[in-house]
Amino acid sequence: MGSGSSKKTKKEEKSVLQEKASTVSVIMAANMLRDSGNNMFREEGAQYRKWESTNIEIFMQKMSLSQHWYDCIDYLCADKVPVVKPRTKQKGWRIVRLFISSTFKDMNSEREHLVKVVIPQLRQWCQDRKIRLIECDLRWGIPEGADTRDTLLTCLSEIDRGRQENEYVYFLNMLSERYGFVLTAEEVPDDIKTKYKWLPGMSITALEIMTGAYWDNNPHALFMIRKPDFLQDVDEDMKPVYIETESSAIESLRILKEKIKHRFPGQVSEYECKVISHGDKQIILGSLDQFGEVVINHFRKQISEQYPDLSLEKEASDTEIRKAQQEDFMLQRSQILLGRENEIEQVESYIMSVTASANVLAMVGFPGAGKSALMACCVKKWLEYPNLKIVYHFVGATPDSTSLYSILSHIYKECLPEDQQDSIPLDVDELIRFVPTMFQQAVKQARTQGCELLVLFIDALNQIDDDGSSHKLNWLPRELPEGMRVIVSTLEGECLKALRDHAVKAKEIYVNPLNEKIRESIAQQIFLPYNKRLDDKQMKLLIGKGDSGNPLYLSIACEELRVFGEFRNLTKKITSLPDDLLGLLKLVIERTTKEYGGDSMKASLCLIETSRFGLDEEELLHLLPSKPVSCDQSGEDFTEDFKERLPMAVWGFLYVGLRPFLRPSGSSAEGRLDFYHRSISKVIRQLYLSDEKVRAAYHLHLMKFFSTCSDIRRKAEELPYHYLQIEDQEGLQKCLLTREMFEFLYTEKNKQILMRYWQAAGGYQVAASKYQAFLKDHLSGKLQDDKERELLETKVGWFLVDIGEYDTADEVLGSVIKKLKTKYGKEAVELADPLHAMMTLIFRKALKFVYGTDPGYEECRNRASDLVDITVKAKKVFSRAEGASRQVQSLGLS
Repeated sequence: MGSGSSKKTKKEEKSVLQEKASTVSVIMAANMLRDSGNNMFREEGAQYRKWESTNIEIFMQKMSLSQHWYDCIDYLCADKVPVVKPRTKQKGWRIVRLFISSTFKDMNSEREHLVKVVIPQLRQWCQDRKIRLIECDLRWGIPEGADTRDTLLTCLSEIDRGRQENEYVYFLNMLSERYGFVLTAEEVPDDIKTKYKWLPGMSITALEIMTGAYWDNNPHALFMIRKPDFLQDVDEDMKPVYIETESSAIESLRILKEKIKHRFPGQVSEYECKVISHGDKQIILGSLDQFGEVVINHFRKQISEQYPDLSLEKEASDTEIRKAQQEDFMLQRSQILLGRENEIEQVESYIMSVTASANVLAMVGFPGAGKSALMACCVKKWLEYPNLKIVYHFVGATPDSTSLYSILSHIYKECLPEDQQDSIPLDVDELIRFVPTMFQQAVKQARTQGCELLVLFIDALNQIDDDGSSHKLNWLPRELPEGMRVIVSTLEGECLKALRDHAVKAKEIYVNPLNEKIRESIAQQIFLPYNKRLDDKQMKLLIGKGDSGNPLYLSIACEELRVFGEFRNLTKKITSLPDDLLGLLKLVIERTTKEYGGDSMKASLCLIETSRFGLDEEELLHLLPSKPVSCDQSGEDFTEDFKERLPMAVWGFLYVGLRPFLRPSGSSAEGRLDFYHRSISKVIRQLYLSDEKVRAAYHLHLMKFFSTCSDIRRKAEELPYHYLQIEDQEGLQKCLLTREMFEFLYTEKNKQILMRYWQAAGGYQVAASKYQAFLKDHLSGKLQDDKERELLETKVGWFLVDIGEYDTADEVLGSVIKKLKTKYGKEAVELADPLHAMMTLIFRKALKFVYGTDPGYEECRNRASDLVDITVKAKKVFSRAEGASRQVQSLGLS
């Protein structure tokens, strides 16, 4: 990165920085305090970084005036030798960010060679390993109006992202004979100094090196130092572009190179190049093949160590991925908890009581009260108790965590032994009926593992998909087995009402607003690292705000005040703050939109909000056009050229504004961008999506984008949803009738979604008719492989059974069974699955009639009798037919 791109005078820029109150800083601390509410729990195992914990003001005060920045930097370096832990189980696609650091004007040739030659090769190599490589080349695209703070944050926040996703940044630095632009102490905002430890005399490039590599002893970093021999062919009038002329800069550069070589002896490569032509105020350098080879080989080696090829052979199962995602969310939300000792004691009393006074414990509170943080901290605390079996599910933590089937199946697989995993009911109604038995078996299983109690945590009942009955809690048993505790959380509303009416007799803990003493303590803790404090009058004004008992509100308000530059007007500023959380968020989001990209920021917020499960970064880069989006009520201004990709510098600037609102990505994340709190979604909808036509425009844009998507997982997650939102019933039907979409959605994990889509697309009768035509089309020519045709026909038959279209299912399954008998014989293994489907059909159809008296029941019984012999024989070679045998017995057959 080069110098800042602002054209303002220093006086104007300082005024802007004071006036702005830095929207990003306003919420950065809130990212740690959100959903929290004096005890402090911090994640263990994170590698200690001395530079991050150092108070830079105190550190600089201790520095001698005769010392230069380069005499001090080694005091901030990490004490520990860096260790890169291989991630041997691939959890979907991973993100690797390659941050490219250098001075600008003198390194254009190398950057061009990287973008056109090196990066494409490295990206293809990564794609073969299910890794998405994103190069952070910030040469251009930062808005001209961006001030120094914006420019620095655009750059440094990209380094933060690389560290968050990979612990150590994949960092490439190129140095030659320039040191880079040096800012004065007055030009560097205080929060940048505090967070990134800027020291007087550091160039921006040197700050990148310190932050991205030096202080962490970053094992991923590579330093390419260009030998100066090429300068003999550079004209004298061009040399100032390629060399420093001031003695202080020359000395700083010399020492910087020496320190890099000393600290990273195996990660520095010096290369040669040649002048091949002279252009307008610059030269073109060539012979960069050696340079490119070193870069490719280094990052292949580093990426392979973190994501070894072995991981490709051990791709994580859906169950493992879900468990890792839930753990990530729990660890993120349990980092900080303030002022909730009493609630934790009540939870402990409930868990540890000899006989629980209530079957269920419910945490109830307002949005932003810290229920999720409290639940996460409780989970983390009691996971350390070996005599407790802890199972937890945070609704809304991941894209597929909100459906009732997903929740119950997750609990099932966490509670029961592996040898029972395959017997999980495939239908949500069957699974609900099985819950009491599941809990009883789970308690027995916990005891075989040496645990006295099974403790189940379910956070955010109110966020479960409401299918008409989920929020009525008919899935929750009327009585829990002895040895089990269940702890849930919810907002006021339908779920809480249902819980109060439920036979399970829940005891409630209300997560009350923080008292004034704790509010004052939190505010003091936020201001303390910055040597700032409010006087008594100002503090009273702040903690007297209507929602100041809400931890999220309080943290955002404190950050707003912390960066406010006009101390004389501070009291007035406190008075002007909105009293409510939504009002405060509205103020911050409007300012973010104005300061960070205008229409492009608005479009980014709206695209994320109108997506079903958030967006991958690469998706957003292609959704946003190169020019700012201006979406009127018709939505006609949206571009549809999805091949275009937003420049990384433009995106980096936008991301600085977006980041405070986004959920942190954990070790299992794939770079999905989504909002961390529903209050943010609510405000965005009020501000920008209240008009139905505007919402439809965004859904239409996303529908068109995902219709071109080659990743069936993402396509299935998003495309049908957007057809549904724009009320395009015909388009939704066509989408669901593609083979890849049907086969992806008709699985244990997704089939409830498929059924709901068909309810919206015309109903089950329409689905039955359409899938008959679908089969006819595929069986008559599209599918040449007999095996594939048989499997597809059976799968469609199963789906028709599940949606209760028994006559059509009977026809489909009867046809496939007849063909399979003729082809393979009556006892062939190939018959087991369609027979199982047919017996399930007969069993369910029989349940519609009065037991033993209705002619319809007798007909079902007779048909089952005809199939029993062949089904039992199939059972011998294919265990899944056990289900059919059990159903046969339940119809009264001997």
